[in-house]
Amino acid sequence: MPDRSKNILFFGNDLKLVSNLQVILEKSLPGSNLVTANSLEDFNQKLSRQAFQVCLLDSSLLKNSDTSILNEVYKLTPDLPFIFLLDKEKRALGKEVLNHGAFDYLVKVDGALSALPFTIDQVLEKRPTSFRKAKEAENREAPIPQTGFFEINESSRLITFDEGLIRLVGLEEKELYKTYLTDLLPENDRDKFYVWRASVWDKSEGFHLNTQIVHPEKGVVPVELHLFPYELEKHFSGFRGYLKVSPEHPAAEEETEKKAYETPDFYYEIHNLNAYLSKGLHQLFLMKVAEIPLKYFKFQHVYLFLWDEINHRFQKEICLQNENSSIKEELRSQYFSPNEVRFLNESPSFAHFVHQSLLSDESREKVYGANGEGLFQKSEWKPGNPWKKGDRLFLSIRDSRSNLLGFLILESPEKRIPPQWVFQQLEIFSIFISTLFEGDARFQHVNNQHKRLKQLFTILGAFHLETSLSDLLREVAWSVKFSMGYNLVMLAVLSSTTHRLELKAVAVDNRQKGRILSRLRFTPDKISHFLINRFKISQSFFITQKDNPFYLIKRIYGLPLSAYTEPDIWYYPDVLLVPLRSKNGKIMGMFILDDPENHKKPDIETIQIIEKIAKTVAVTIENKMQYTQLLKEIKRLKLEFKAQMQSNGNSVKIRSFFKRISL
Repeated sequence: MPDRSKNILFFGNDLKLVSNLQVILEKSLPGSNLVTANSLEDFNQKLSRQAFQVCLLDSSLLKNSDTSILNEVYKLTPDLPFIFLLDKEKRALGKEVLNHGAFDYLVKVDGALSALPFTIDQVLEKRPTSFRKAKEAENREAPIPQTGFFEINESSRLITFDEGLIRLVGLEEKELYKTYLTDLLPENDRDKFYVWRASVWDKSEGFHLNTQIVHPEKGVVPVELHLFPYELEKHFSGFRGYLKVSPEHPAAEEETEKKAYETPDFYYEIHNLNAYLSKGLHQLFLMKVAEIPLKYFKFQHVYLFLWDEINHRFQKEICLQNENSSIKEELRSQYFSPNEVRFLNESPSFAHFVHQSLLSDESREKVYGANGEGLFQKSEWKPGNPWKKGDRLFLSIRDSRSNLLGFLILESPEKRIPPQWVFQQLEIFSIFISTLFEGDARFQHVNNQHKRLKQLFTILGAFHLETSLSDLLREVAWSVKFSMGYNLVMLAVLSSTTHRLELKAVAVDNRQKGRILSRLRFTPDKISHFLINRFKISQSFFITQKDNPFYLIKRIYGLPLSAYTEPDIWYYPDVLLVPLRSKNGKIMGMFILDDPENHKKPDIETIQIIEKIAKTVAVTIENKMQYTQLLKEIKRLKLEFKAQMQSNGNSVKIRSFFKRISL
């Protein structure tokens, strides 16, 4: 019998009922404390002040049989069991309140309330305490014992048993006392037991049967059943026996299987994955990543999906199948949208056991509604249970900022769901390869940036003053396009005659569009409104406002409207301006960049690299302009010298002329 000194919360407006309840509880549950609440606000305050073990809800709360207030009560008391007290005219609501989660209900007829203490006792007995919850969790994690002993009477009802049997079958002691041995056996094996029991009156031989039981947490457990009749004072009294875990079950095979799985080659192969990346063998690296679960953990199918920046989805890159497998490939999808695998971001875990719905998107929406179940539903990893069609084990590949880079999907292990330690090993494997993917991505990023800078400054250094300015700007624009990953790069220079920004170089794949774009002119006044701190990044400007002066460029170029919703995506209005500044800091031109290949907004590192290029280009333009002016001056002076020589000028004038040239 549970402790009868409990706090009981009554929620209702019937004062006479409260008085009757106090009398009943004082007599039947001495020491109990009845606390009342007559409004939802009062109810919430009482819950916050002290802990209650039982809640009594009165039907006076329900106006015109409206049960909507119950939803508010259940939100406040998700773990608190409650008993409903119904008026006679509202007894029809009994089934409904049970469906809403009530432990029980009592109709307020004469004498009915006398059963309330018994009902409260039942609540307190069956309600899981924190100790019981912890114990149940501990039992779920603990391995099942190998043997459980018991005695049954003539009708096969369990009368005595040890702790091993309790844990082996996964039932509580009080439940086992009400259980028959045949309740634990499959239907076919019950018949075998009945046949043997019918003949045991003439024989004293034992009974042996290979069968199975269903553990509520561990799943199906193959066992050996051994029974022997026994007598007390020469009278047949029943059977003694034991259940022993079959050697075929993972619990019995665990150490053997673990040794079979855990070979040193597995760890060596994981260590060697980095060698493929360092040698630039990226495709071989992906093959080995997918091969390891197939090779060492006995899965029949492994799929590797990686994030596709262009199509904005996870694309299938690798599909491997065990060469000795007779199981057909189940997963037909070539890609998954971020929404379909959103469950991977809902938990910090790297391993997720799920079941893929066999229904199409349209069918799921018809059955479950628009906000119903997704493509994948989370499942519980129960070692020993059959691996059903549609079961999938996802291994996430994430970087240190929890961005999902891709995932592995494992299908169809041998026989059944593997042991728990296999799940844990695969999760560790997933964490390790995630670090490799992130490290490789960072290395590739730095390496690409180095190659780009080397290429750009090699090109810039190759130009000499004799190269025309138009050729210089055109080569720079195309170099930035290819090295920085933009599909449209334009170089605009402020004209000293028209005082407008003229597109002197356009790097775009379509020549016809390039010729049209090169005719565009922009007035500095219209652009200056957007060169403000709101759009400023470093020394550049990333314009995100609609209807900016560069919309005409987008229409001519034919940039498609983007349907993305992610914050780091380059949207239709976006354009990057990197100014070219003179020695005195004035803007003399600018890079105009649009439509990046990866569809992402520029990072600060990329912008600063382009700014360095812009600075070099600005210096080159100024030098080129000065050089051009100097050539013009020299040409003019040569003509003047020639004219002087042809005339009868004196030597003083000639000396003065050479002084001017030396200057």
